[in-house]
Amino acid sequence: MKKAVSCFLALALCLGLTVPALAAETANPTNDRLTVDGVEQTPTVYKIGGSNYFKIRDVAAVLNGTEKQFSVGYSNGKVTVTSGQPYEATGKELAGAPSESRTASRSSDSIIIDGTEASLTVYKIGGSNYFKLRDLGKALDFQVDWAAGQGVMIETGGAAAPVEPEQPTEATLANGKPVTESNVLAIMAEIEREYPTGTPWNQSGSQGKNPNKVSAAFNVVVHGQYGINTTYACGGFAAMVSDRVFGYDAPCRKVDDVTDIRPGDIIVHLDKNGNATHVSIAMSGVLNEYNYVARCEGNNNSQVKWPTDDGLNTARPTAAKPWAIYTRYPEG
Repeated sequence: MKKAVSCFLALALCLGLTVPALAAETANPTNDRLTVDGVEQTPTVYKIGGSNYFKIRDVAAVLNGTEKQFSVGYSNGKVTVTSGQPYEATGKELAGAPSESRTASRSSDSIIIDGTEASLTVYKIGGSNYFKLRDLGKALDFQVDWAAGQGVMIETGGAAAPVEPEQPTEATLANGKPVTESNVLAIMAEIEREYPTGTPWNQSGSQGKNPNKVSAAFNVVVHGQYGINTTYACGGFAAMVSDRVFGYDAPCRKVDDVTDIRPGDIIVHLDKNGNATHVSIAMSGVLNEYNYVARCEGNNNSQVKWPTDDGLNTARPTAAKPWAIYTRYPEG
């Protein structure tokens, strides 16, 4: 098959034909942890289509010196992996979690493991090949496990575990329950009991600070694209709510139609020039033909504000004050 593709590419170039590019995917940052024999590591990991993909040289680096070490070579479109051989570092390994989403394309490189070509799902991101960790574990005989609260674990003392999903096949919220609007609202109700309407929440200081870390996906969108602080004030409150609901690994994707908004979605409020002025979290779909949406927010007159029966906290996008909406619900 690879020979046929290569021949087609060569013929297309000779005849001046346009060669279609390999389909691209979005690779999102993830905060998933990796430990090797109980020791935490700092690989560069992206989430593509719900699965984690690891840079092969990072995996080789963390296994170097163990019984499961392997070398990695690259030449003329071939990645050569040899088990049992020490890995020669390049100095670019284990750079840590990425800070932004990247474009990923299916790799056209041949993957040769111990002299035999392997059929694995591999993506190219920024010139490097990224693999599913369980695929490498099965091919190179090391054990990969996953547990809530612990993340991904490699054990070098045992044989490879049977191939299983790296995470539950059904998407779940941070509390492990299915992703439904009613379950989202239930978690938000818990947060409201901790931070009821009127709780001081301002621009700085402990009264307006998110007590938790901020997920990479939320930070990339709200801070990276719109420049909103995600530690204090409205951005800190929205980050806390979003991550408490969806967890630290759920990606953010844009919602283009306000009528598709759902409880838990992120609302970035803009001015007529497209500059961000505020961020809040939706607590309803659109309520009427004018597209009003119930919301919760921090730093409303230096306080937390939730919708209530006698004073519903709502807003709607307008031409002068449009919204950018992001969701963390799974696609489909």
